[in-house]
Amino acid sequence: MPWSSKLFPRLVPGFSQRERPLEQGPRHEPPPEPALKFHIGMLDDVEDRELYRPGGFHPTRIGDVLNGTRYKILHKLGYGGFATVWFARDRQTKSNVAVKITAAGTARDGKELEIFDFISNHHSSASEEPSKSHIPTLLDHFWLEGPNGRHLCLVMPVLGPSIQQVIKTSETKRLSAKTARSASLQATQALASLHSIGLGHGDFRPGNLLFAVGGISQWSDEEVKERLGEVIEETVLYRDGRPVRDPGVPPTIIRPTDYTALIPKYLDRTIHLVDLGEAFHLNAPPAEGLGTPASYRAPESHFEHAASTQTDIWALACTIFEIRAGYALFETFVGEYEDEVAKQVVTTLGKMPEPWWSKWTFRDAFFDQDGKPVEDGMPGRVTLEENLKEIGRDDSENDASGKTEGILCQEEVDDLADLLGKMLKYEPSERIDFQEVLRHQWFEKDYETSESS
Repeated sequence: MPWSSKLFPRLVPGFSQRERPLEQGPRHEPPPEPALKFHIGMLDDVEDRELYRPGGFHPTRIGDVLNGTRYKILHKLGYGGFATVWFARDRQTKSNVAVKITAAGTARDGKELEIFDFISNHHSSASEEPSKSHIPTLLDHFWLEGPNGRHLCLVMPVLGPSIQQVIKTSETKRLSAKTARSASLQATQALASLHSIGLGHGDFRPGNLLFAVGGISQWSDEEVKERLGEVIEETVLYRDGRPVRDPGVPPTIIRPTDYTALIPKYLDRTIHLVDLGEAFHLNAPPAEGLGTPASYRAPESHFEHAASTQTDIWALACTIFEIRAGYALFETFVGEYEDEVAKQVVTTLGKMPEPWWSKWTFRDAFFDQDGKPVEDGMPGRVTLEENLKEIGRDDSENDASGKTEGILCQEEVDDLADLLGKMLKYEPSERIDFQEVLRHQWFEKDYETSESS
């Protein structure tokens, strides 16, 4: 278990996570949430049914054919806050592809397409091929007119589960040491490749790092059904139990494919960086800031809405820790609970510099002016080294034999703490750059595991 989930109180009495900004300023009550239209249902790991509305998701069904007669939907791959992603057969090329159907009302549509065009134009005039950059190629795009509006559809190669999904299905809830270092190196190379052409990612995290699946583009219909599993769906109902009769809402909601059966047999160890919806030009960062989840968001993004090379470096450090540990360094526990993350950052790295320290609205709920905890039982400091020493401890606690193979040896603790410590500097200009990260010895060594004591 990560130290944060063991030692930290999860909520501050009297406040909900929705109404607690980090920065000082006038207090505004959040707008009331709209009344729910649909029955929540029993099927988990599906998108919010309420997003099927004008300006929202397109009501996609298995068997639908998109862009004329070209793309036939065979299965569902996933979803996010701005899109659903589908496994489809390209009838023109006789290959399998992923089709990302964006929400009709999102302002990210044109931006993501522009980013893909920028990458394509760069690679067409440079020696590096897109496949070597760990960034998937955009194969095609088209616009889909539907009952909820006009949707941008992006066609890309089919990829497999995210690092996060593989970790969840692992027996130890963690990648092997060798796989973790390889995945971390490839993740760094992917982000460095993007920055080398003047782009930041803006949403870098394990959920956006996907493994490849060998030969998946040529699987037959029978192989798709066998390896991705049966389509699992549930009827969409209104809150009073009536079946939905609305052209903007699918009659059933579909659970994304379970990659568990693919992982041991078909998984390729190549990593790809996806979701460029928050990507930005480094010479023109977005003034409104980024949508990076709180667990991976640098302090300057919290307090100053900054977006830069350095904010991606911070997110990379958090991602490397999570890839190696199997859990986040800074955990939110409940949604986007930013003050919880800020508390953990201070406990790990020490008191924040000014003006951030004074800007943090609810700092007094956790620390005094000197950065010392005000809550009984809350640790004063839990350093990176101490966090790294916790990795694998639960393995031995849950194993009657007392084996400790998952625990990091002291040499790896020292090396990884050195790398992460240089990336997680409060002052952005003090963080090491991508080339220094890539040269770090942690990626090169073959560490021994700790022996039982």
